Amino acid sequence: KQWYQRRVRGGPNHITVSLVSRWAREDGKLVTINNQRILEVIAIRRVDSEKWDLPGGYIMEKESISDAHKRTFLETTMAVNTKTAEEKLRLQQQADRWMQSGIILYKGYFDDARNTDNSWIEVHAVNYHQEETALPQQFELSEGIGEVTWKLMDDKQLMNKNNLWILKKMCIHLGAYNPYKGEILI
Repeated sequence: KQWYQRRVRGGPNHITVSLVSRWAREDGKLVTINNQRILEVIAIRRVDSEKWDLPGGYIMEKESISDAHKRTFLETTMAVNTKTAEEKLRLQQQADRWMQSGIILYKGYFDDARNTDNSWIEVHAVNYHQEETALPQQFELSEGIGEVTWKLMDDKQLMNKNNLWILKKMCIHLGAYNPYKGEILI
């Protein structure tokens, strides 16, 4: 099984969802629709799906939530598990700088196709919005990931409804253009 299909244990299975965002710019100027700034967010597309997803993964036993966000983000977007110890440390230090000021968007039960009567997903979704910090521009594909990119939030994305709901919460929180305005997503 791929890392994102694993079931760690019965009962709640805690996962991270890391929404790394920035304001969209074109020729150095902010991009707007209806006088509202547009966000870009890092998204991944798994090899077994045409839908886009948000970086994240399971929180391991005895792992802090902040360490889990950093680990799962680097695993899904930078293929950190294939790096040398020196490269891995460099990536972790970079992530430390821009992942230190996240805002919790949602924490709790997550309606997910993998849920069963005895095992379910609980999510910890955090927005790491960056203005000037050097964010990753180049990504590396890890096992099971077909594509990683910055997605412009100017139109509806092909994602599962849970991720769309979290994206909507992020747009509202940041006062950004919201392509899902008025829609009930859950």
